[in-house]
Amino acid sequence: MTIKRRHFLIGLLASYWMMHQMAWAEPSCRQRALLIGVNQGGIVGTTTDVLLQKELLTSRLGFNRSEIVTLTDRQASRAEIEGAITEHLIKETAPGDRVLIHFSGCGTIVGEEPCLLAGDGQVIPLSTVELWLRSIDTDRLLCVIDAGYRYPGRPIVGNFRVRSVPWNGPGRLTPAEISYQERLKASLPAQSKPGIVLQAADTNQICAEATWDNFSSGIFTYVLTQQLWQMITPEALNNVQDMMRQLSLETPPLSQEQSFWQGLNSPEVGDAVILAGEGKSGELWLGGIPFYALSYYSPGSLLKTPRQLLQIKARSGLTAKFEVVGGTLPLQVGTLAQEESRTLPRNINLMLAMDMGLSRIERVDATSALSTIARTTGVTAGEQNADCVFGKDEGRYGLFTRGGVPIVDSFGSADESVSAALRRLRPRLESLLALKLLHLTLNPNSSYLGFQARINVQPSNQADSFTLFQTSTRRSPQYAPTRLPNHSLTIGDQLSCQLQNLTDTPLHIRIFCVDASYRLMSPSFVIPPYASDNVVPAQQQLIIPRPNAPVNWSVASPQGNFEVLIVVSRSPLKAITDLMAQTTGQPTNGMQVFANPLPIVLALLQDLDQGGNEDTWVLSMQKWATIGFSYRVV
Repeated sequence: MTIKRRHFLIGLLASYWMMHQMAWAEPSCRQRALLIGVNQGGIVGTTTDVLLQKELLTSRLGFNRSEIVTLTDRQASRAEIEGAITEHLIKETAPGDRVLIHFSGCGTIVGEEPCLLAGDGQVIPLSTVELWLRSIDTDRLLCVIDAGYRYPGRPIVGNFRVRSVPWNGPGRLTPAEISYQERLKASLPAQSKPGIVLQAADTNQICAEATWDNFSSGIFTYVLTQQLWQMITPEALNNVQDMMRQLSLETPPLSQEQSFWQGLNSPEVGDAVILAGEGKSGELWLGGIPFYALSYYSPGSLLKTPRQLLQIKARSGLTAKFEVVGGTLPLQVGTLAQEESRTLPRNINLMLAMDMGLSRIERVDATSALSTIARTTGVTAGEQNADCVFGKDEGRYGLFTRGGVPIVDSFGSADESVSAALRRLRPRLESLLALKLLHLTLNPNSSYLGFQARINVQPSNQADSFTLFQTSTRRSPQYAPTRLPNHSLTIGDQLSCQLQNLTDTPLHIRIFCVDASYRLMSPSFVIPPYASDNVVPAQQQLIIPRPNAPVNWSVASPQGNFEVLIVVSRSPLKAITDLMAQTTGQPTNGMQVFANPLPIVLALLQDLDQGGNEDTWVLSMQKWATIGFSYRVV
């Protein structure tokens, strides 16, 4: 029997890929982890956090499942946690080993001491946690804490459930705890170090979890693991902080110290991993799919392994059933899969949560008023995924972000009724829906287009310019990690966008901006009469605005978070170009504000659609890329 040359080469390449992945997954140092998740105080997502971290460790960081200890809920008592730290980590770890500890749950403050709550309700002071970390004799140590300490006075903020509880016990640490700490100090290694600690919140910040689509999780854990799926370097933490800001949550500075990450070389891009397979069917873990898109990730979406093309048949939360529609068998559990096309439903609504501070009558009135507003659905805050929140601030009705931050210029007068407020807010709700649809196109780690973007800033009060943002698509031939210096901009600063086409065909672009009041706009110099600036020629660079253009891109009010999304396409964006050409109104600060943003974004999706039908859009990773970032205007 002869083997066709093509099949031989496919098999050889697949074997090489698997050998490369196995070599990457078997580092010279031992790797072990302790994952802790405690659901209490109304939170329910910590077991998902443990799964998110476990799949990341085994599928992307090369950890062996036998070296991962998990403790959840009542099993995660103070005694069990202390025992696992001592027996699994302190006694077993040698210098140079890689160790990860993850805690998800609630925290509190005892006196002035921030503490974690174990599954039996006992407190674990952070000062004790630090001594545990110093007792582990390795400099490759990472501790992730997805818990808060300050209780904001209510269990739900915006649409998020807070991960902190008030403390009603003694106002100081017990003598037994202090004595235990003294014993730990006496036995510390000579050169003890606390490792790297990444915290979702400090004592002045809110830590929260969210309900997504058929699952709940800690927001910090989900964002962190999703970003590390794509880039296993400390630079990924830049993206984590940016995405947390977009969700209206702040984190402490996230250390980019290199010790834990040394020797972890990321293999090929992976958006998912095969969990199980039999014949031509199997199950995927979708840990690397952007969370904006995951809730609407629909049957028909395609992912590719080195040997197969997989089509999604059904999805529930983070797992999906698939069938092989191309390539060769058998399926290999643990194989990474990359997005090939994304199928999205057309009937997507804005989900508007009713704030828990509203009375029952106010919520009933709001639900009735929403029935007259197209493509908007009301839900109860904290119980379902939502895009924004309707509530009151100082007696006036308006909108909040999902993280509970008031949306600028959305609040009316004190005598306004619920129904009148929602009628007034209808254009703002449409703008929020348009932004939601734009977010569904984000794919910087999955797109095949080679593309780089850099945003430079010329401050209004100094001579030297600086780079605000720099990134490239993950599959770019000249890939460079995202650079996001922690800069705030002031009104009057001048921006310029440097776009680099790394492909052999022209790329068509659109830039969208969203200010703190959630107005959707576009730089006026990428619409007529500057339509030629919509195209970046093959292997060339374009600067927007052009150095001698008669317009400026100026930072303007209001103060707050400002988001920029850059959409790039191989094909001309004809529908949106035609519609934008009909847009009237004078640009302000170089920006064209859309009075009716939803048709603009729907036209963009029409341009990007590659074979959908009346019910779905199908977006090909070969054809487009969307990258985004945010900054703060002060």
